[in-house]
Amino acid sequence: MRLRKLAVVTAASAALIVGLAAPALAHVTVNPSEAQQGGFEKLTFRIPNEMDNANTVKLDVQIPTDHPIPSVSVQPKTG
Repeated sequence: MRLRKLAVVTAASAALIVGLAAPALAHVTVNPSEAQQGGFEKLTFRIPNEMDNANTVKLDVQIPTDHPIPSVSVQPKTG
């Protein structure tokens, strides 16, 4: 009985982890892939749609607090 309970909990945990990681499977690219420290850089995020009827509704960019960026300007593009 105890082994069965452990198997159910393990399977449920694995399913939860995989389910929460699904949004991270997007094919997002950032150009350029590297930037010079202390310099100015324009980054372009590309999110291709896998199907013609699919649209990207959100892009969440997290800037690390241990390497702060002094300023950020966002220019959303339609489409």
